[in-house]
Amino acid sequence: MMVHRFLPGTERRRRGFTLVEVILALGLFSMLMVAVFQLLQGSLDLWNRSETRRNLVDQATSAGELLAQDLRALAGGAHGDLLAEWVPFDTDGDGLREKYWPRLRLVRQATEAELLRGGMTPADLHGPGLLEVAWAVLPLVDASGSSSKSGGSTARAEGVLWRGDRLPDDPLGMSFFEPGFFARSGRPAGGALEEVSGGLLWMGMFFATQTSSVRAGWESGPELWHAATSWDGWQRGRPAADVHPWNEAGAGMPRASSVVTLPRRVRVEFEFEREKDRRRRTRLARLIEAGDAQLTVEEGERVPARSGSFVLIGAEWMEVISRSGRRVSVRRGRRGTTPVQHAEGSLVHHGLTTVVELPIALYREDWNL
Repeated sequence: MMVHRFLPGTERRRRGFTLVEVILALGLFSMLMVAVFQLLQGSLDLWNRSETRRNLVDQATSAGELLAQDLRALAGGAHGDLLAEWVPFDTDGDGLREKYWPRLRLVRQATEAELLRGGMTPADLHGPGLLEVAWAVLPLVDASGSSSKSGGSTARAEGVLWRGDRLPDDPLGMSFFEPGFFARSGRPAGGALEEVSGGLLWMGMFFATQTSSVRAGWESGPELWHAATSWDGWQRGRPAADVHPWNEAGAGMPRASSVVTLPRRVRVEFEFEREKDRRRRTRLARLIEAGDAQLTVEEGERVPARSGSFVLIGAEWMEVISRSGRRVSVRRGRRGTTPVQHAEGSLVHHGLTTVVELPIALYREDWNL
């Protein structure tokens, strides 16, 4: 006989959970699920940021390595040349050129394959073996609203990086150094350059003269220890100093001689923004005047929180000082731009800065600066 079935309290022990126990269990389960989802969301966000960073680094590295190959092979002597300048563009159709992009032209030593591809025969390879190279950044959208790249968006802050090369004695084309090669609009002769990459927010060029102190952080300015932001290998006044202050010759530039003047070192900065990332950027929540030092954005977490980061609104670069909620403290008019008024709803661009820095092999670094 199973006596325990009739013992007092046996029936109570066989009952289910009480309501309080069920509520506590559901609460603990909900907390556990929330923690799991937060962990998964954090892992996915970390993976997305890592993938975004990797893609941007790959994009900048490809362009930087191609440019570094040209700079490493710079030609010296009487046949060499190096011209770097800043060019204005009108991207909003108001008749004022508010956007500035760099342009770089140089003469470099060519490989045998490059000479043969340019139309030379093996019998002609005993010559100097030089190649003219041009790098230019063109706005994705010009003043008329047309795109410089098929399938482009309407992002006026974005630039497209172009490159081209030619033999100096090629009779079929105009020299890259001819004044008429680039039109007044800033665009090159049709078909002379090929697209390298789009999505470019910033490209900065800095050149070390014989007095520049690169250990000071590549600062630009009028002092002897500052780096130059433009370069004229023959000092013929080719960068138009009245167009932008960064076209002024560096304070430490030596006098012109019978051979081209080359910098000691070159630093190039790239900052790209992918189209898919641009769709996740925040916007200004209210209008800001030229003198305002604080921004109010719609989503503060979409602005870089690290001090020293840069954001781009319209044609103006700003340096982030701090971020608190939807308010962002900034330094206005950075990277050679001018503070202006920005309307509510303006997009806040930012990307990842990648640096290419290399010495020029033809220049002896005899100075301990």
